[in-house]
Amino acid sequence: MHSRIKISLGTAWEGEDHFRETMAKARENGVKSEKLADFKKENDFKDGLTTWNKTVNQHQGEVKIMVAYCAEAKTRHQQMAQLLANIDKDLKREKGRSIQIDQRY
Repeated sequence: MHSRIKISLGTAWEGEDHFRETMAKARENGVKSEKLADFKKENDFKDGLTTWNKTVNQHQGEVKIMVAYCAEAKTRHQQMAQLLANIDKDLKREKGRSIQIDQRY
């Protein structure tokens, strides 16, 4: 999962670099405005923006997967910590007494 996030981040950075290059090219081609609509008239810029948006969305999707995984792991960790606390409590309570183990298990 971590590797996928690193790969998607690298891809997003490459998309950003490409986008920046297309913006500079649009400026060279005469776009003087600061409005996005004016830049979108340049096909290269529009393609660069689309590519960058795709790579950013892909990276955000990978991050969402990791966040969901971490939330689930946190819940499971809390459950396991509670089970461990219960086991420790039972062991302290039963200390000195013999515990019979069911042989079926």
